[in-house]
Amino acid sequence: MIMREQLNTPPISIYLREVTEIVKNKNGMFMIRGTDKRDLICVPPQIEHYTQLEIELNQVKPVVAKTKDSFFYRFPYLPGLLVVGLMITIYSATNKIAVTLCGIVFIILAIWGFVKVQRSKNVNARTKGGMWWVFVLIASVIYVVISKLFNL
Repeated sequence: MIMREQLNTPPISIYLREVTEIVKNKNGMFMIRGTDKRDLICVPPQIEHYTQLEIELNQVKPVVAKTKDSFFYRFPYLPGLLVVGLMITIYSATNKIAVTLCGIVFIILAIWGFVKVQRSKNVNARTKGGMWWVFVLIASVIYVVISKLFNL
């Protein structure tokens, strides 16, 4: 079994037979994936006995070098810019269709992000607890969209 224990996060255990992939990033971090998509253990390159760990991981499953980063990994600021653009449009635009569409997209992204963070085993308890403020933003967006739709 491969197990990760970290302060303020739930432990993650992946049985060796459930390991689907072991990836080594360009920066030397290992990502061990299990059969469940939430079973992901990230091992930083600063860990003690790094070379011994790599030998052990190769015995479980061949370690694959990751050659290409995902789009959002290469451009991590884009989702934030998208959300800011949606918020600016919602609060400043007068076109009802644009405000409604941006409001719907914002609400979907906010709820999706909230659920993703709450289900993740790699996010600490403090961050999960701090995500509830998203519902204040959602309520604000709903109020603005409704007020602009009905000219309140």
